[in-house]
Amino acid sequence: MCVSDFKTKFELKLKEITKSECSALISDTRYDELIKEVEQAKVNSKKTSREYRRLNRFDVLTIVIFMVTKMPEGDSEPVSLVTIKEPVDLIRLSVDERIYVKMRHDRELRGRLHAFDQHLNMVLGEAEETITTIEVDEETFEEVYKTTKRTIPMLFVRGDGVILVSPPSTTS
Repeated sequence: MCVSDFKTKFELKLKEITKSECSALISDTRYDELIKEVEQAKVNSKKTSREYRRLNRFDVLTIVIFMVTKMPEGDSEPVSLVTIKEPVDLIRLSVDERIYVKMRHDRELRGRLHAFDQHLNMVLGEAEETITTIEVDEETFEEVYKTTKRTIPMLFVRGDGVILVSPPSTTS
């Protein structure tokens, strides 16, 4: 995928997310002010209720730093997008994209994310499961790693087995 395709896809996802209730558009200057207020609240020993609120949102703002985009429309001021209320909201950006899921018991999944919920139950399409097993050679007592792969057209993943969710590595 070239950079312009990625940028276009990202902007489309961004516009889709801004229609949800948990998003807000703020100007770059206001965003910078919020960051400064949070930094100030961190160093104050006696905090006001406003500073406590700023600190409560600090994790959200640090996550969003990586998602900030300029969206100039006409002569309006460029804006930053703050959409994340909790970490699972980041997964929403990967819907209809290929993802990598590390599971318990040395299982790995790669596939297209169709749906998910707050428990990390997921529906993956075109899924490839890789199972790594370790066997001990009885003669030499060496560990032998074996991998088994299989392709599954549509897969439901139960969330309690999920360890990590990520975009797939581009090197694999």
